[in-house]
Amino acid sequence: ARRASFVRQIRAENPNTLLLDGGDSFQGTPYYNFYHGELEIKSMSAIGYDIVTLGNHDFDEGVDSLVKALQHAKFEIVSVNYDVSNSALKDFVKPYVIRNLSGIKVGVLGLGIDFDGLVVADKHIGVSYQDPIKPARAVVDELRNKHNVDLIVAASHLGYKYDNEPDGVCDVKVAEAVPEIDFIVGGH
Repeated sequence: ARRASFVRQIRAENPNTLLLDGGDSFQGTPYYNFYHGELEIKSMSAIGYDIVTLGNHDFDEGVDSLVKALQHAKFEIVSVNYDVSNSALKDFVKPYVIRNLSGIKVGVLGLGIDFDGLVVADKHIGVSYQDPIKPARAVVDELRNKHNVDLIVAASHLGYKYDNEPDGVCDVKVAEAVPEIDFIVGGH
């Protein structure tokens, strides 16, 4: 309720507000254990979330459970580097969305973390991970050159930075490799 009140207050002050989420929309609470994400997705929809990306914990109960919860979503889900084409998520996940806010075209893309060591294989059947740098570059190019967006935002579930994993992909590495992204909403 507090979050919904805060969102209403911000939107009253600036109706050109996008509410994004960097993934892991649900995990580990008694509500999740009982409702399997449905309650969280319905709450996020009621609050007025606009766009979310997927996090590793969104797969905790598998793709079918995630799809069942996402049927209640009144927001869009984005990911450029999770190939969902061989799963039931294909009807829910897009690489990006474009929103027009008072004449400013905003492109929002999603970036997901590697499943390795975080999500067991039988929980992401039909969904495969690819390094996000190359698909992010391609989508950024499409957003700028085909759709003429003014601002590019990445909803990321990569994590900010990993000092113990110098080769790990993170928000800092994406920002360096794809400087055309104007803003990163980070999760994980």
